[in-house]
Amino acid sequence: MKLTYFFLYGRKERLLTNPECPKEMFYSYDYFLNKFSDTEIIQFTDDRKGLIPRILKFIDRVLNKLTKLPFFTYNALTSKNIKTINHSDYLVLAQDRIALSILPALIVIRLMNKKINISFFVMGLYNKKPKPGINFRLRNTILNLLFKIVDNIIFLGEGEYNYAIKNYPYLKNKSHLLPFMVDYSFWNTEKISSKSREGILFVGNDSNRDFDLLLKIAEQYPDIKFTFVTKKYKFKKPNLDNVKFIDGSWGNQMISDEELKNLYKKSKITIIPLKNSYQPSGQSVALQSMCVGTPVLITRTDGFWDKSNFVDKEDILFIPDNNINSWMQIIDRYYPDDEFLDQLSEKGLSLIKDKYTSESFHKNFSTIIGI
Repeated sequence: MKLTYFFLYGRKERLLTNPECPKEMFYSYDYFLNKFSDTEIIQFTDDRKGLIPRILKFIDRVLNKLTKLPFFTYNALTSKNIKTINHSDYLVLAQDRIALSILPALIVIRLMNKKINISFFVMGLYNKKPKPGINFRLRNTILNLLFKIVDNIIFLGEGEYNYAIKNYPYLKNKSHLLPFMVDYSFWNTEKISSKSREGILFVGNDSNRDFDLLLKIAEQYPDIKFTFVTKKYKFKKPNLDNVKFIDGSWGNQMISDEELKNLYKKSKITIIPLKNSYQPSGQSVALQSMCVGTPVLITRTDGFWDKSNFVDKEDILFIPDNNINSWMQIIDRYYPDDEFLDQLSEKGLSLIKDKYTSESFHKNFSTIIGI
């Protein structure tokens, strides 16, 4: 049996340079690798030359413009990747942009009646409503074809999952809710009291982070040290004396996992201001921070991944909106309260240990894809 994982970038490099790195971004690859020797990773590539890559690049631009869907066939459909996919029994696609980008290959596989179990993770596919002027018929045809071809559509957050099955009921039999997990063995650390911590941490790069609000928050607290770990201000660093900027993202490894872990440990709270969307943004950062024991303040959005298990003021602090006054009200009240933050930290860590460890993710994912 051959199991193939298809990622965007960076996974092979991460494993080669640091085999002990946290594994939450690998979606059980390490678990299956230990069970099945024929388990492989393939990735996007940028270094392609020749006529066919130029044609694929042109097709990508046309399809992206017509449908507003993320096509990257130029990066995905290499002869090596196609050969690997064709010899696979199980194929796990880490994002919907990968699924769309290799759709031509998947169509051919199905036409050949080849038996291959195909699963893909949804990452904001339903996040934005299509803009007027795009070709809705073409867009819907492509998405319906993709949904028909794959075996499993996996959602990491209940907001996006509920939206999908409500608005597209025919997807229900193929759709699965699988909450994201965190590598507990890596991120968990010794208990550190809030009295020994200082400052506010922000980590993240995706477009659903509210960077404008983030700056406004830092401006309101000149006496509190802020650390921003993001590549978004690489060429426009905030002109604030109380902000330390670290140019980092998961892919570029400018900051190591151990260094990020130490930032969580030193910080009093982690803040995640978000724009409202159905995408479960901030999920990995929140879980990592809570696993280290650092309380999280996060915007309550439609896409929050688990509204039933996370309880406001018990294991996390929800901010109802992105009004600066709402954020200041919560920070003013709870940042100085070390006793409350310690309680929040303890209950948050307990929740992670009970519901969000890799062991439960591996078990549920195995059931979904049928291995």
